[in-house]
Amino acid sequence: MVRVWEQARAKGVGKIAKLEIRVFDAEEGLRLTGLVESVQGATKHVALEGGYETKAGGTLDIDYSGPLDDAGSVREFLQSQFRAAVKKNLEAICELTFEDGFPTTGEEPKHLTERLARFVSGAVVVSATTMEE
Repeated sequence: MVRVWEQARAKGVGKIAKLEIRVFDAEEGLRLTGLVESVQGATKHVALEGGYETKAGGTLDIDYSGPLDDAGSVREFLQSQFRAAVKKNLEAICELTFEDGFPTTGEEPKHLTERLARFVSGAVVVSATTMEE
C-alpha cells in the first residue's frame, strides 16, 4: 500500500477517489472486511468468492457481492465454517469509494497502511483510482 501512496505523490495526485484491496487468503480476507468497516468517509463494497470442504466431504461455494453492511452475517458464518473446514479458499475484494477523495499525504495514508499491515500479512494487491481519472 505504501507504493500506492508513493506513486500517487510522485504523479502529483493529492487525493484518491477509490481504493481496491484484494486478498487471497481465507482468514485474512475476512479480517480485511473488519478493517474496511473502520475506514471513515467511504462507501464500502465487498466481493467474496471461494468455498470450503468439511471433514465429511460436504462442500459450499460462495459468491457474494454487495455493500459491506450486508456482508456481516456472511462473514460471521464463514468464520465459523472455515475454522472446521479441511479445505478452504477465499478471494476478498474490498472497494472503498471516497466522494471527497482520500488524501495521499499526511497521517491518514500512514494510519490506513499500518492498520492493513496489522490485519493482513500475506499477499495483498492494492490499486487506486485518482480523483482526476
